[in-house]
Amino acid sequence: MSIARTIVGSSSVSSAGKSKAQCSQNRCDANVVCQFELTVTSLLFGVRVLVIRLTVADLNGLPVTHEEVIPESYLDEFGHVNVMWYSYFFSCATGNFFAHHGMSAEYFIQRDAGAFALEAHVRYLAELRVGTRVTVRSRAVGRSEKRFHNLHFVVNEDDGVISATGEFVGAHIDMKHRRMAPLPPDVALALDRLIDEHNRLGWDPPLCGTMKP
Repeated sequence: MSIARTIVGSSSVSSAGKSKAQCSQNRCDANVVCQFELTVTSLLFGVRVLVIRLTVADLNGLPVTHEEVIPESYLDEFGHVNVMWYSYFFSCATGNFFAHHGMSAEYFIQRDAGAFALEAHVRYLAELRVGTRVTVRSRAVGRSEKRFHNLHFVVNEDDGVISATGEFVGAHIDMKHRRMAPLPPDVALALDRLIDEHNRLGWDPPLCGTMKP
């Protein structure tokens, strides 16, 4: 049996075997390929396949953390949004998502705190063109004492498809010493409540399987 940790983003694989499977503790096994938005064969090139079917409608329970219409300045020489702008989408979404569990701009100033990115995994699933209406929806995946794990979905609202996902692990920072610091009790409680709320959505987040807070 081959070993695979990545999430496949292909759009044309035949269907067979189980149509749905669950990630163990929201994380892929070492010999499983997660298939995003697809029904796939249960055995492909010696790799057991884990199916995660996810549509834009499934994201309705998540907050919109960024939205805009794609301007021509975002395009590269290939006529679609350059990868640098996906980082911009995720950055905007992260800042707005923080406010959902108490880490607003005022919080960072008043408590001399910050948030640093530690790890990221991005999947580009469908290109974005000029004039497209885009939203980002965000899900809280987990946390530890000092770190948090979030997942963002870039949605093409015109075509009704998920264009990209961005999975991130970040750290809560004491800016006086510029070191990781525990999340304050009020923020930790609010984040736990959000994680629990998102866990009740009825679908497992399509994670890369190698990141944890």
